[in-house]
Amino acid sequence: TLVTSIGGVTQHSEVGHSQFLLRGSQLRNTKWALGLVMFVGKETKIVLNSRKQPHKVSRLEKMINRCLWQSFATLFIMCVVGALLNITTHQKIWYLSDTSTDWVGAWVTYLLLLNNLIPLSLYVTLEMCRMVQALFIRWDLDMYNTETDQFAMARTSSLNEELGQVKFVLSDKTGTLTQNIMEFKKCSIKERVIDVANLSAVKEHVSSRLVPSAEFHQPDEVMDFIANCLLNGTVVPEITANGVEYQAASPDEKALLMFVKSLGIDFIARTPDTVHFRVSGTSREFTVEMLRVIEFTSDRKRMSVVCRFGPNRIVVFCKGADNVMMERIVTVSDVTQQHLDGFAEDGLRTLVLAKRELSELEFENWNREYVEASISLTDRDENIATVVAELEKDMELLGVTAIEDRLQDGVASTISTLQDAGIKVWVLTGDKEQTAVNIAYSCKLLTSRMHLLKIENGPSTEGVESQLAVQKSLQRAMEQFESLTGPCALVIGGEALWHVLGAAHLTTDFIGLGSKMVSVICCRVSPLQKAQITRFVKKLSGQTTLSIGDGANDVPMILSAHVGVGIIGNEGMQAVQASDYSIAQFRFLTRLLLVHGHWSYRRVAKIALYCFYKSSVLFMIQFWFAIFNLWSGQSLFERWTQAAYNLLFSSMPVIIFGCVDQDVPAATLLSVPHLYAIGPVDGLFNYPTHFVWLCRGLYQSLIAFIVPLTIFNPDWGQSGLTAEDGRSRGLFVMGLYSYTSIIFIVTIRMLLLQRSHTTLNWIFCVGSIVVWFVFNAVYSHLDWSPDAIYLMDYTWNNICFWLCIPLTVVIALLPDFTCESYLQLFQPTPVDVALERHAPRQIRPGRYRVSLRNSLRTAK
Repeated sequence: TLVTSIGGVTQHSEVGHSQFLLRGSQLRNTKWALGLVMFVGKETKIVLNSRKQPHKVSRLEKMINRCLWQSFATLFIMCVVGALLNITTHQKIWYLSDTSTDWVGAWVTYLLLLNNLIPLSLYVTLEMCRMVQALFIRWDLDMYNTETDQFAMARTSSLNEELGQVKFVLSDKTGTLTQNIMEFKKCSIKERVIDVANLSAVKEHVSSRLVPSAEFHQPDEVMDFIANCLLNGTVVPEITANGVEYQAASPDEKALLMFVKSLGIDFIARTPDTVHFRVSGTSREFTVEMLRVIEFTSDRKRMSVVCRFGPNRIVVFCKGADNVMMERIVTVSDVTQQHLDGFAEDGLRTLVLAKRELSELEFENWNREYVEASISLTDRDENIATVVAELEKDMELLGVTAIEDRLQDGVASTISTLQDAGIKVWVLTGDKEQTAVNIAYSCKLLTSRMHLLKIENGPSTEGVESQLAVQKSLQRAMEQFESLTGPCALVIGGEALWHVLGAAHLTTDFIGLGSKMVSVICCRVSPLQKAQITRFVKKLSGQTTLSIGDGANDVPMILSAHVGVGIIGNEGMQAVQASDYSIAQFRFLTRLLLVHGHWSYRRVAKIALYCFYKSSVLFMIQFWFAIFNLWSGQSLFERWTQAAYNLLFSSMPVIIFGCVDQDVPAATLLSVPHLYAIGPVDGLFNYPTHFVWLCRGLYQSLIAFIVPLTIFNPDWGQSGLTAEDGRSRGLFVMGLYSYTSIIFIVTIRMLLLQRSHTTLNWIFCVGSIVVWFVFNAVYSHLDWSPDAIYLMDYTWNNICFWLCIPLTVVIALLPDFTCESYLQLFQPTPVDVALERHAPRQIRPGRYRVSLRNSLRTAK
């Protein structure tokens, strides 16, 4: 409330949304403005309403973290076992009794010896691979929209693998499935349907009425209908070189004004108190005084204006959704109701228009109450709502409008493909039920082979009776589902949804039933309810959810889901800025999930398994060696060679794998959608799979230790620890045998893991082995470590070394070759079957833009 004092007279004025220029606003159609700066810094609306961006972690990464904690626990137990055996063994042997240490010291010794069992390099590897994966998403020309010059954007890289595990897609409708380009198609006035293709009679009526002192001064249903379309909105006309352009907050309002323009009325100017229009092609201008504007909100679902036509007529025009308008209208004819239902069945967006005539005294009394409510310091919103409700009642129906919002290209095929991939699609829309169901059929969300279940609304929005009716309807739908066979879909209205979300037991039953449906349609949903539904599906189903929308009202839903996708549309960039990924069209969601999501999930899962595996292969040898060195804690490997294992000799192959490996070409993934189903069920990384890979690592580490140990048996003469000159070769020579074997084992294991054997993969796999030999040759002749001096000479000049390596590798990897060959021949996976059927297989990196010019263009 603004309090002013002029000439000793104190005046209270309302300060509301219409009096504020919010941050980011642009001033147009005015040369200057006087204002007062308020609510700066942390008190700005954008800061007060902003919520902290949630920290999202993928389901796969959570499982990796749990496996890492299990590795910590295993390491702790192994250190305890080693420390206890160290103390007890040294106490039993008389010449080692003086070398025994305390329990803590022995435990720390084994901690330093075995700490690399924890694959901390895994996280560095994952972040590097995710970053490259995000770049490939951004560079994918198959997700480029030529009309808007927009590429797909990965605003985070930590959720790439989550794209491959999505089970629920919760989508907005307007602007997401549709183009959000509204076109006025038809209307119902005086119980007669008028199509835009036949407006001649209406134009004649308008031209006869648009004369001075007669245009709107007397009640006329047709003119009042047109006046409601013209005046009841917030559109601002802007004069440009191409003529008058309408700046509208809602595409519906612009569509209504274009309809009025087609009748020969040009909307030319708006001031805070007046609206100006003129007859097309003439200089005749008219002015209407605007007394009050009660704006549209998602809770009200309607908008009203109070207008003065001449000295003797004041009219309230109201327009809004049928479910809130019908209860405020005195009588609605059956014919108009049939027209309304028919428009909705045609998939058109409907608005109900009504009016109420006021006397001067009625308006003054109401306006006084409104001003008092608007300047009240407590419960202002409730007081205003009560006063406005008194105005918006006992109204007279003017008609119904029908506006078409066409579907985007490829929406039907996208939804069908997602459903074939096992993804359940939920559409959350503010449209009425008939409109939503008809659009669902046109976009293949619903098909004729589906059984359609409905949760009916109760007799009223509030009350125990209504809640019980909704509960019975929900139970009836659950019973019908149990008795039906085949795919089912569920439809629920706004009033029923209000009761379902308000009761915990109903919410649980609803989400449980919806999780079994192929698709679910929620009608008359508010932005808050969208976020609530998303959170409940996320919590109660336990599956990965993806929300997709294009407007500011979709931001809470996008933030609430595991993965948020923003559509770059006509409603601003709020949804995109709050999202994790952004695309230009809904149809690109198929490639984002089924191609990039599948690839990323497989790569990250295999990287995690491989990193746990390769750490256990090398460092479990230290534990096996402890058995033979009386648990002294002596290392088998030279310290710098051991430290370089994850950095130099085994890092690049797994990074290249995580960046470019493709188990299935993109075309096959799109043509065989069910290949995506392995992600939502954690098919590639789970506890049994993790255990199998650890067992593989234990076996191969044991082989890599036992074979060199057998070759170094003293009974073998010169191949043992003693050279020809009688000098001992040292334990690090044997360690070099094991270490070299492991380099070959883990590298070949990576080649077995890869599905697309490109030149890049082979360069880095073979290069890792070459780097190891080069490092060994150089390092053994440097005076940096006495333990490494001349190790190369002791090994490379011995034939046993060159026989030991292939023997160890064959024994270690033979079970892998055997098992994988058997599984591929007799128990093939869906991927194996798809690759066999879609021959010949062509591995190509895909169509990516890599030029500097395009990269700079995207950055711009």
